[in-house]
Amino acid sequence: MKRFFLCAPLLLCSATLWHPVHTSVAEVAWNTEAETLEIALHLTPRDLETALTTHGGASVRLDKTENLDSLIEAWLGDRLSLRHDSKADADLTWIGKELAIRDVWIYFQFENVAALKDWEMHNTLLSEVAEDYVATVQLRLPEQQPRSLRFDRKTAKRGLLTD
Repeated sequence: MKRFFLCAPLLLCSATLWHPVHTSVAEVAWNTEAETLEIALHLTPRDLETALTTHGGASVRLDKTENLDSLIEAWLGDRLSLRHDSKADADLTWIGKELAIRDVWIYFQFENVAALKDWEMHNTLLSEVAEDYVATVQLRLPEQQPRSLRFDRKTAKRGLLTD
């Protein structure tokens, strides 16, 4: 029993040294009337601050940086795109954000997506934060079962309907 009490603090301290998981989860829904993909992106505040700081080259604090929306929008535009094999990229439109102590939700949409066929998502969100990042995109598209796409350093692009 003594050994447990002596080892427990060591185990707890070593648990904090384990590397954190760097993930993003995006919920994507198709709006048929507007022909847009509506996206809610979930991140941790620390990962977003690190990504924005690396992207812009200046320190970013979510609670103190004044032009935060434009920084996030520029970062999203560089790290996430929707491309058609015969057209230009879909237009990314900023909607807003919700900041909390443990969570960040970012809302935006891709416009000018007349049909979902032959569209590819390019996603390198959080690749500047960690090499082992994982970005998950949960798709809810018409006439399809809900499914998820996984992005990482090896897989940065996936077809919306073909993967």
